[in-house]
Amino acid sequence: MLVRSLDLHKRCGSKFFNHAKKPWSSQSDNGLTDEIGRSRSPMGSPSSYTKQSSPGYLDLKQSTFTMLYVGLTLVFLAGLGGGFLLGRQNNRFALQDPLTHLPNKPAFNQRLESLLENNGSSLEPLAILFLDIDHFKQINDRHGHLAGDEILRQLGNLLATTGQPRNVFRWGGDEFTILSFGSRESVEQYAVNIQQAIKELAISKQSPAMLITVSIGVAQQTKGEASSQLLKRADQALYEAKRNGRNQVYWSASTTS
Repeated sequence: MLVRSLDLHKRCGSKFFNHAKKPWSSQSDNGLTDEIGRSRSPMGSPSSYTKQSSPGYLDLKQSTFTMLYVGLTLVFLAGLGGGFLLGRQNNRFALQDPLTHLPNKPAFNQRLESLLENNGSSLEPLAILFLDIDHFKQINDRHGHLAGDEILRQLGNLLATTGQPRNVFRWGGDEFTILSFGSRESVEQYAVNIQQAIKELAISKQSPAMLITVSIGVAQQTKGEASSQLLKRADQALYEAKRNGRNQVYWSASTTS
């Protein structure tokens, strides 16, 4: 019984291994190739099959380059936009006094030239008012520079609310300038109103509250007068107001009605 089983296993194993070692015939190989060709060929013919790159791989590669290009473009545009906004912000700060937040001296020069260029359309002459806080150095020495800064801030706010903010400037130190159109009478009344408002301004953060006065020099543009000459006359008028006792409005000798 054991011998018969071994013989059966031997014969079955021989048939299995002989079958495994048997090479494929050319007919069966061709048949398999034809079958593959027919399955991949659009027309079902083996001769129409050609090897091509994977469409999925090409789409992925193209999408990657597209995304990279779009990303770099967005970064570039963001850089341009950020630089533009930063430039505008820096320009704005360059024309603004950091303490009072009023336009500063460079802004005054730009505004003066602009108004003089377009003054032909105005029937009223342009006037410059130069203001200087009386005895400001003594205030700083007595009460400290923080008190002086507070005076400048509150005075700047008062001047901006009594006139057009874009035409009120901090010239530097304790000096302010104002640009105004009008007759001599209207500008003079404007200057007096400013003086009166400043006299009533009590610097409330000090104890006791401080009262200040200002001297004002005024020059009104004459026909064809250059900005430099107009500015010089206003500055000289301020000097005369301070020399004659302060706390007053002084008009330039060349001012016209």
